[in-house]
Amino acid sequence: MVIDVLGELQVSPPEITGNIVISLNILGQLGIYWMNRAAKMLGAEITDQVESALHSSLERLERGHIEMLSASEANVIVIITDERYHFYGEEIFSIEALTSSLDALVASSPAFGEKYRRYSKKTWAWHVLPWGHEVRKWGELPSIHEVTGEVFVRQGLQSFNLLGSQVRE
Repeated sequence: MVIDVLGELQVSPPEITGNIVISLNILGQLGIYWMNRAAKMLGAEITDQVESALHSSLERLERGHIEMLSASEANVIVIITDERYHFYGEEIFSIEALTSSLDALVASSPAFGEKYRRYSKKTWAWHVLPWGHEVRKWGELPSIHEVTGEVFVRQGLQSFNLLGSQVRE
């Protein structure tokens, strides 16, 4: 039953419009929220099959977000998202990647690739809270988020306004 519900999940994103559309860490948080909340709401034991169905439904949600951005018809789309979490402790270091990388999501949407081209890409590290604060606040290991910001512009656009600055190519 749970697997059927997850398999039938339909993504119906809202319509958005604008000259510039910004996706501010929606993709980075979607997986955390969905995996935790969906499992609790369904009240199911997390078997391998349920976990697989959760991951498949999350991938549909992520692709739906990219398709929503593409459908906006904006001239400029800015996507800022976490790509990886680097957890560390005195003797512990681990890296957790998101379910789908931004590059993979964009590549999985032919409509996005037909309409938009990458204008720029930057990656930086964001240390969420100083050593010790995350442990006290959330009971988790401290983490550094590897964040990616990408600007996509409509194919064929030679000039555009990006946050108050006129850009010409």
